[in-house]
Amino acid sequence: MKKRTQSIKSPLVIGNWKLSPATFEEAIIRAKEYTQLSKKYTKLTIGAAVPFVFVSELKKRTKNLCLVGGQDVSVNTEGAYTGDVASSMLSSAGADFSIVGHSERRASGDTDTAVATKVKLIIDSGMRAVFCFGENERDEGGDYLNIVKTQLLAGLSKLEGRDILNVILAYEPVWAVGRKSNIAITPHDLHQMVIFIRKTLREKFSTSVADKVTILYGGSANPENAESILFEGEVDGFLVGRASWNKESMEGILKSINGKKKIVLSLKKKDKKRRK
Repeated sequence: MKKRTQSIKSPLVIGNWKLSPATFEEAIIRAKEYTQLSKKYTKLTIGAAVPFVFVSELKKRTKNLCLVGGQDVSVNTEGAYTGDVASSMLSSAGADFSIVGHSERRASGDTDTAVATKVKLIIDSGMRAVFCFGENERDEGGDYLNIVKTQLLAGLSKLEGRDILNVILAYEPVWAVGRKSNIAITPHDLHQMVIFIRKTLREKFSTSVADKVTILYGGSANPENAESILFEGEVDGFLVGRASWNKESMEGILKSINGKKKIVLSLKKKDKKRRK
């Protein structure tokens, strides 16, 4: 099996192309734009989660200047499953990673059990798993934290030890997806969630391993809110949806975070302190 060899510099920004573009020719143009952005913004890593039919050719054309991956894999490895794409197929096509557990796939029927199986298959196939999880809505009683914890632990339930280091977590609060302003989630609220996620990881894995896991924000990101969400929210990057389809909006996000230092927000004090 192909093993993970391409290094990742933080921040990591992955564009989820979803069901786009419509043609191979358009995909080539967009991939060229991504490679241009990778050359321009060298203090971060850019990735593209593309329709699987584009993976092989785009991996060749990007020449390892950015990561190229898929958007989902089958729970099956082979057999009479018309339309499915196995993780081994995606890996052999050159994919660096695959998204798994995205809210749009969960809405189509993916269960926590299916997601856990896919996470394991992706890693065993030599790729990184970009594992999405998050609540559909926020309740005042805080039950959404139980939902996040349940999804997180369920998705990682088939992993052991340092396997977790091949998982990229993408916190995807569904209620915040599609919002046009940063009112949807504040950096402070996101920072609290990141602390909760890392605490949950430490309880299952060792602290040293849990603290190395990459956490992306999968809610709405744009050139206006990316810097505050990333640096004050204490995430390691973004999983970007429609904004990643357009070069100008994607570049706006990259420009706002490239090469800047993180800020750590204290939960007890309002003043900010620089990470040493």
